[in-house]
Amino acid sequence: MMKIMQYTILLFCLVFLFACSEEEVVTIGNPTAEEILESDEGADILQHNGAVYQTGMDWLEEKDITKKEKVGQIKDSSTEGPSFGDGSATHLPVGTSIYSANENGSILLAEVDGELIRYAVLAEG
Repeated sequence: MMKIMQYTILLFCLVFLFACSEEEVVTIGNPTAEEILESDEGADILQHNGAVYQTGMDWLEEKDITKKEKVGQIKDSSTEGPSFGDGSATHLPVGTSIYSANENGSILLAEVDGELIRYAVLAEG
């Protein structure tokens, strides 16, 4: 009976050690469209120059932002992360013009029917 108890305790300790030693994989870098859409299927994002930009953040509306120069346009509409690339957007119509902002290099402006929609780059940290 004592040996069974010792083996049970030993087995429990080994299982505990192996369970605690599992390494977590951490991705370093800016979030991808695929990662964003996995956590929020309805995210309003666009991709430009390899970076993903998102709208809908309160702080974006608190700033005075003016458009600088046209930097691109939306080439396709997609809600599938793996097919996302530069010129892709989830909510903007194809052909929408994208502008840089005078006040902040991490903000892009999308012009839809004369209205400017603000997008901020999603960066780690």
